[in-house]
Amino acid sequence: MQDSIIILMLLSFSSGINFLVLFLSSIMLIIRGKYRFQKLFSLTYFLWGLCFASIFFFDYGEFYFQFCFQNTLILILNFSIIGFMIISLLDLLLYKKPFSYLRVLFILPFILFPISYIITKNEVIYTVLQYFTMVLCLAIYLYIEIKVRIYYREIQDYYSNIERIHLKWTVYILRLCLVILVLWLGLSFNFLPFMDIIYNVLTLPLILYISYKIYFQELPEEINQEKEGGFNDRKTLIQGIDITALILEKEYYLNENLNLTMLASLIGTNRTYLSRFINKELNTNFYDYINAFRVEHAMRLLKDSNSKQSLEEVAYQSGFGSYTTFNRFFKKRYNTTPGGFRARKTSSNELN
Repeated sequence: MQDSIIILMLLSFSSGINFLVLFLSSIMLIIRGKYRFQKLFSLTYFLWGLCFASIFFFDYGEFYFQFCFQNTLILILNFSIIGFMIISLLDLLLYKKPFSYLRVLFILPFILFPISYIITKNEVIYTVLQYFTMVLCLAIYLYIEIKVRIYYREIQDYYSNIERIHLKWTVYILRLCLVILVLWLGLSFNFLPFMDIIYNVLTLPLILYISYKIYFQELPEEINQEKEGGFNDRKTLIQGIDITALILEKEYYLNENLNLTMLASLIGTNRTYLSRFINKELNTNFYDYINAFRVEHAMRLLKDSNSKQSLEEVAYQSGFGSYTTFNRFFKKRYNTTPGGFRARKTSSNELN
């Protein structure tokens, strides 16, 4: 009996912590309120917090979960958070399109199931909801995985700095969410309080990470298609070596916010042809093309024996938006990290 009381106290404490974190995150996202998807996530977080708070209304009996109308209804209502999470994620991915109320249909099943259960009091409804949720989450995950890949290729063709606008993190989060979802569904089939504590502990860092990403997430500007230019634009792009030389001479790549439209304007051409030239003739994308200039510039700074700049300063002065991106490109280009290169260079100078 003493052990069961301790476990239930830990369960209540961990659920309370998750509720508090979600409630505070919801407030922060409302205050941030720069984009619609952040407001939707704020609502989602508030409802998710209520799901954790609902644990205080459970009837645990002696120790193990006893199926009863009240408990089953609470669990069924908790499933509604899946629908709100799906709507929030879709709004983030489909930011270019106006909000469609068809997305609200994802909430409809999670309204109908509780109503059906209240009317019939049939436990089979709860089991059907569990399997329905598993299938829905898997389908949405596959859809988002595909959409993120398309989106990622699109922004790489337009932006030279994508740290704040890429959505690859959503795929990683969704994969973790699927693992936690399996644990949660397992709990909903056969509830054990100590397993729910594990679920709460695993969920907390996930909540914090998602909150951080959503809070700082930026959306790219609308990338409208331009009309194709004339012969002069096409001729400029054919002379690719001149473009490269011009970029090196003017050091346009040092602008952290450089994008395809800006570069096309600076070199006096049409961005449609510039994009086509980079993709077709150079067989790369705008993101890799510009960051290749930046990593070469960073190498020149690192080779300067009189330089006292930190690696972070080298990254930002070379046009990179973050040290992480600088480190990745440098390692890809020179098969070593900037820190490793500097350490070897320092050792070589000392021997000389």
